[in-house]
Amino acid sequence: MADTFAAGVEPGGLKTAQEIKILICYMLSTVNCPMVRDDVTDIIVGAGMANYFDTEDAMEELLRLQHIVEADDRLVATTATGHQIGEMLYMRVPYTLRDRSVKAALQLLKRREVEQDNTVDI
Repeated sequence: MADTFAAGVEPGGLKTAQEIKILICYMLSTVNCPMVRDDVTDIIVGAGMANYFDTEDAMEELLRLQHIVEADDRLVATTATGHQIGEMLYMRVPYTLRDRSVKAALQLLKRREVEQDNTVDI
């Protein structure tokens, strides 16, 4: 996968496919909870951590290599290899990006849980 362009990426953001794949594996293994694929993309792209197209390409490659597993439109888990990628190579991704991605993922999961527990009838 070739690196594309930096549109939408904040200064200090990820520009290589390898860094993006490491961040995805790190985030999923740290959160350790199934996440909707689009939510993972929104967290990374919405915070300006990486470009949308690079993020989607990285996710496709991780799925193709079976470093992460998808079921029912959710990224269910990292495989043993994906977990190792996240645990061993995390230092290649800046701490601020790792921290922001995990906090955003946990916040999103908490919001989804609250929304599911509290129904509103109009």
